Amino acid sequence: MTKSKRNTLFESAGFVIISKLVLLGSGFIVTPLLTRTLGQGAFGVFTFVVAIFGIIRLVSMIGFFDSLRKHIAETNDIDIISDYFSIGLIFTVISGVIVSTGGIIIMVYTGADIGAPAASIALIIVFGVISGNVYQISRSLFHGIQREQISTKIEIVRNILYLVLTVIGGVIGGSTGALVGFAFSFFVASLYGILLSNKIGGISSINININRQHMDKLLRYGSLQAVGGIAAMLLYKTDIILMGTFTNSESVAVYKSALLSAELVWVIPSAIQVVLLQNISFNYSSNNLQRINESLTKSIRYVSIFVFLTGVGIFFLSNEFLHLYFGPNYVSASMPMRILLLGTILLGITRVISPALQATGWIKHSQVGSVLALVVNIVLNILLIPEYGATGAAIGTSISYLVIFVSNTTIFYFTDMNLSDRKLVPKLIVAFLLFFMLLGGLNSALQLPPFYKIIAIASSGFLLFMAILIPLGLIKRSEIESAYSKAMIYITNVVDSSNVVTR
Repeated sequence: MTKSKRNTLFESAGFVIISKLVLLGSGFIVTPLLTRTLGQGAFGVFTFVVAIFGIIRLVSMIGFFDSLRKHIAETNDIDIISDYFSIGLIFTVISGVIVSTGGIIIMVYTGADIGAPAASIALIIVFGVISGNVYQISRSLFHGIQREQISTKIEIVRNILYLVLTVIGGVIGGSTGALVGFAFSFFVASLYGILLSNKIGGISSINININRQHMDKLLRYGSLQAVGGIAAMLLYKTDIILMGTFTNSESVAVYKSALLSAELVWVIPSAIQVVLLQNISFNYSSNNLQRINESLTKSIRYVSIFVFLTGVGIFFLSNEFLHLYFGPNYVSASMPMRILLLGTILLGITRVISPALQATGWIKHSQVGSVLALVVNIVLNILLIPEYGATGAAIGTSISYLVIFVSNTTIFYFTDMNLSDRKLVPKLIVAFLLFFMLLGGLNSALQLPPFYKIIAIASSGFLLFMAILIPLGLIKRSEIESAYSKAMIYITNVVDSSNVVTR
């Protein structure tokens, strides 16, 4: 295993961004194909079972995906890495069977519409969850050794298989066939992941003689991460569930469109979040606090720039965006969407701080903030949704995101970490306020049809933002030149490869 060839933080982030774009793309293609192939009822069954599958798999992973990434990043010893990998594999397979069985019993007991005999669905879920857990464990290995491009390969294979097998399964066997295809996409990807774990990752065998010390370390950290992960999942789902409880399906659809639009600002922050945990864990194990501070400062700068640019742009173009993307019936989601954007922008920045806390011994404090935000979210949504509908849900959810932001930034203040650029925060605030005011004025002045207005505001807004960032030093000319030269080298290599193929 080439432990010495670690990716830089932003190389890692680039690979994760690619995998996320592939995931978005496959979902964008599969969903309309399945809705037309299965019909509304069968597609509802498929969606419900897949949602249950996701919850079961999250719980059954016991936080091992994050725990393995962190602890593997802290060592170069291949024997210890093999032990960690083996423990993760054994525990998540066993846990997958146990949690799947419990979930299936609950589904049968509640009389949920699963579209097929319970025994068939039970086998599909158990098979899929075990395969999915093995798939995740193999990916965590490559994240831990900071070879994210290998994890991206595994994920791309899974998404291509998901696209092909799920649609073919739906054509042949309806919702049950689609679920079989869905489960098999994880199975084949898990085999590919294990193969690469052996060929590239250096895992020659699975050690069944479990090292108690290693097991305790992985489980202790993983269980804390699992609490935070489940709290986060519930935080992202509670508003939808309560909207469905207190309002009608049309209101839920309107709110969902607002939520999906506001969460577009998380594309880059979520990618940085994935790679920061192992990057900071590696530097923390080497007592390299200076490198951690530099990585955090640069990450916060880039993430803030992205969320400000996209968040403010979507904020002012909310009507036009909703009209074009979702249809004219969804323009009423504009106000909830704007309220949600205030929270998602703050949470996007917090996504950089969270892995830093988790990697440096502040995980318990961080998870308390997540649980507190969940409680706030539930209470506010119960109080506000019956009276204000989607707008009330947006207020409750945005405030709960603010709770996480305040909690994590407060904890960060008491750590040994700090920003290497003391003027960064004031510069970002100035940039945000200037951009918000200037783009707002430009948006009011331009009266164009939705499509042309989006093009005009997006292009002019980008140039305007750059004109603000460069004088403030938030974007350096050297960074622009470096990005340009790397892009040209990449394009040249692609063209040369194409010429070789055509010759």
